[in-house]
Amino acid sequence: MDAMHAMDIVLRAYPGGVILGMAESNAGFIFSLGTPEEKHMPPIPGGLSVAVDRNDGRTIQLLPGSEEFYRFLTGARRIYPNGPEQGS
Repeated sequence: MDAMHAMDIVLRAYPGGVILGMAESNAGFIFSLGTPEEKHMPPIPGGLSVAVDRNDGRTIQLLPGSEEFYRFLTGARRIYPNGPEQGS
């Protein structure tokens, strides 16, 4: 699975969501999501983070401290520092 396929999965799973940031790890792709009004990731914790499993395409909401959180974020590399442009 590539990043564009993972992005499509997330945007279908979260209609109306906007990707504010994206990272990649061995486990899959991690997305920071916001609303259309948001233009960048706010500097506060607690925003919605969703991962797409590289092997089966499942979407997983990442909760800080959870096993999935560490599985996806360990060794993650940022792909889009400010999020990809989406139809702008």
